[in-house]
Amino acid sequence: MSFYIVTDSNADLSVHEREKFSDFTYLNVPFFIDDVEGDPSISNHEFFDRMRAGAMTRTAQINPPTYIALYEELIAKGVREILCVAFSSKLSGLYESAVNAGTYVMEKNPGVTILTVDTISASIGMGHLVKTACGLRDQGKSLTETRDWLEANKHRVVHWFTVNDLNYLKRGGRISASAAWFGTALNIKPVLHVDEAGRLIPVEKKIGRNKAVQRLIDHFKETAIDIETSVVYVLHADIHEEAAQLKAAVEAQTGAKNVVLAELGPVIGAHAGPGTLALIFFGTER
Repeated sequence: MSFYIVTDSNADLSVHEREKFSDFTYLNVPFFIDDVEGDPSISNHEFFDRMRAGAMTRTAQINPPTYIALYEELIAKGVREILCVAFSSKLSGLYESAVNAGTYVMEKNPGVTILTVDTISASIGMGHLVKTACGLRDQGKSLTETRDWLEANKHRVVHWFTVNDLNYLKRGGRISASAAWFGTALNIKPVLHVDEAGRLIPVEKKIGRNKAVQRLIDHFKETAIDIETSVVYVLHADIHEEAAQLKAAVEAQTGAKNVVLAELGPVIGAHAGPGTLALIFFGTER
């Protein structure tokens, strides 16, 4: 083992994907359904069905003691180098918690190195960086080489989203109550992206779902790198048929050959809501 990799469930990696990695820990971010802590094994379908039925959802942070306990456990097993691949610092305090925990543990354990990367990314955008980090390590790259690759390339991970119900954005403070009311009445669907700083920002307003979804494809065509060969993720919140239609449209309109379906999980889904749809890919710019 060269070094150990730690990340969290904001990355929306499936169980199947996580099982491919060795020397790897996937921390579950706490989420709550009607103030009862959710079971991390809940299916995405069941979670979003609960939201559709009116359940209130929220999330909590992973605190520094959780990271500290994990790091100390790994050190006791002989691990001396750890890379933590963290959720965007502009969307959560997880990155700060991981950094503080790493600093504390390194001060107590001379000779141990813990590096933390702020991915400034979300969901499978973050997950793609996690998968790449595991691949680089397994190809023989060192801890610092892998960290440096992530830092050099994280700004190229492009996220474009649209949501189906503005009330979830209102609940999370992304839009005002009046904007949500008028937007719903006029069938306005926002197009959002994760900006250079890692913030989720509304960019455009489209009348109707179809126009909003087409803008996701347009943005992909405008900025994607190596469209025919690089991976593009169609991310969805429990709308399998619509996601499959978007996948087919991307392939037909752009010639992309590596379009992968991915599911939004409960942690980010608690804020975005069922019906969220996104394209996430490597591009020239955000």
